[in-house]
Amino acid sequence: MFLVLGAVALFALGAAFSGLRAGPHALRTARVLAGPAAVLAGFLVINSFYGYWPTVGALLGHPLPGQVSRRKLAAAIADRVRLPPGGQFGPVMIPAAGAGFVPAESYVWLPPDFNRVPHTHLPVVVTLTGIPGTAQDWARAGGAIDASTAWADTHGGQAPVVVMVNENGRAGHDTECLDSREGQAFRYLTQAVPTWITRVLGIHLAPQRWGLIGFSEGGTCSLLLAVKDHDLYGRFLDIAGDAAPDYGPGGTGTLRVLFDNNRARQAAWNPRLLMATHRYPYLDAWFAAGLQDRGHHLIEPILAADAATAGMHVTTYWAPGHHTWIFARQALQHLYPSFAHTLETGTTTPT
Repeated sequence: MFLVLGAVALFALGAAFSGLRAGPHALRTARVLAGPAAVLAGFLVINSFYGYWPTVGALLGHPLPGQVSRRKLAAAIADRVRLPPGGQFGPVMIPAAGAGFVPAESYVWLPPDFNRVPHTHLPVVVTLTGIPGTAQDWARAGGAIDASTAWADTHGGQAPVVVMVNENGRAGHDTECLDSREGQAFRYLTQAVPTWITRVLGIHLAPQRWGLIGFSEGGTCSLLLAVKDHDLYGRFLDIAGDAAPDYGPGGTGTLRVLFDNNRARQAAWNPRLLMATHRYPYLDAWFAAGLQDRGHHLIEPILAADAATAGMHVTTYWAPGHHTWIFARQALQHLYPSFAHTLETGTTTPT
């Protein structure tokens, strides 16, 4: 459908330019207007399906509610004043610190009571986006700030700090959160990012109060990071992730690019194999997929069953939806209360 829409839009645009000098003035004007209108209509239809830009302001890059500059966010982190009712949100740069990774801009949301309670034991959520994507996608399209603000509103201004990270370094890059020729993403996420959180935000590492949330490739990463390095993240939410790291169209480059043709190393980074050979009674897992999400609506229930067999406490969410930010936002809104509750209390919530 999108190919047809694109073809029609390009045809209308071409007709507009080719007919600029032919026919009456009114017809030429109509042609000029019809071309961009067709392109705009095609764009709006596609965006309405994926929900990447939920508002005109998001498309134009307008600041989100509560968004501040990097300098003001740094001041809020260092200050001892009450933040606005919706908290504060802004960009930060989390350095790689020798991790062999070229980081992109990250974003942090601070709950309203961030500077009124001791930072040491605050819960933390680290979000991971898909491909293509940026760290800000979870704020703009995924509804992470809306869900966090809603939780804070009903809990006296307290909520998990949200650290939004781009695990790929740039929008179109693909690391699958591994250490490979594409970058040392695993080292960055398990060393540089936690070190920054503890050093700059003053939050002590506590796996039962640290969680991962990811969509698409970010969902794959959330599962992989949790089972591969469970001393960091004790909770994770995998929304429409793959069964294992998957690079290139149909995974054609996975073995060669990510694992240097080493099948033993590939197996060592396969979440299903890890869950089949290890026990994870200390991990809490959430899995979600849209029923119209081809492939993922089949693999996510299998991953959930594997996780339960491996001893994890598992919560699932299967609902109508496609592989879109619209579904990711819907899944987060549905699952965030139980996810945040476990981080706040350090205990498991019954499914």
